[in-house]
Amino acid sequence: MVASTGLNGLPAEQVTAVLSHERAHLRGRHHLLTSMTEALAKAVPFVPLFREAAAAVGLLVELAADAAAVRACGPHAVRAALLALDGGRAPDEALAIAGDAVPLRLQQIGQPRPSKTLARRVVTRTTTGLVLAAVPGLIGLGAVMLAAALSCRSG
Repeated sequence: MVASTGLNGLPAEQVTAVLSHERAHLRGRHHLLTSMTEALAKAVPFVPLFREAAAAVGLLVELAADAAAVRACGPHAVRAALLALDGGRAPDEALAIAGDAVPLRLQQIGQPRPSKTLARRVVTRTTTGLVLAAVPGLIGLGAVMLAAALSCRSG
């Protein structure tokens, strides 16, 4: 978790919102998701999905952490913290609360969330697991196809 001196002077409810946001990143292992998609983007930049995934996953993990902070602290505290910290500089390796797409994130905080049913949570988590499990297989398949294409060319 990265908490900087930018929190100095913020009201207690905003500090709590920021820390809740950062804890959500840790609980969700968002650093692993962003690292994996960034690695894929660098490893196979010729695949548009992988090239674009890093930015999309970065935004999605911020939205997820915002949602967790809203559940813990309420939308007012999270909105105020985002606005107070917008424009601040965080280390490149950190997932900062006021990082990317602040206007979109502020808009999402203002939207009421439908309650998730058990079935919806199961479907979401199953789909996420299947997609994450398929990525290494797709990379391996791509490597095999590339090796086959190169060997056919030289033969």
